[in-house]
Amino acid sequence: MKKDIPELNSLLGGIEDPEILAGISKTAPVLPDGSDSDSAGGDGSLSWNSFMNHLDRPTSPAYKESRHVCKLDKELSDTLDELNIKGKSRSDLVNAIVRTFFDEHLDRMSAYRQERKSLFKKKEVLT
Repeated sequence: MKKDIPELNSLLGGIEDPEILAGISKTAPVLPDGSDSDSAGGDGSLSWNSFMNHLDRPTSPAYKESRHVCKLDKELSDTLDELNIKGKSRSDLVNAIVRTFFDEHLDRMSAYRQERKSLFKKKEVLT
């Protein structure tokens, strides 16, 4: 009895495909109700949609000038530099990613919020 064993090349076909390595599906899976997963959520598509909305948000030159410097790990920086999403800069991508994370987890993060330690507050209490 001969078992149907796929050709080795067909098994390894997508191994060098960057989208497969990144876990990105080339086509959105169809759900049992006939809708695609990009519109239904549940697979991170809501996060992706939120990210894209933040990325599309208009930013004024004054807003961009008020940005602070933040150092990224080299591998993150290199990965972001390889992307071309709507012609947005690395800073635009990072801001959209962080805003998306905050949208989803700000309530959890509030438990870790601390008051700023300032000499001004101490002086006000003393007087």
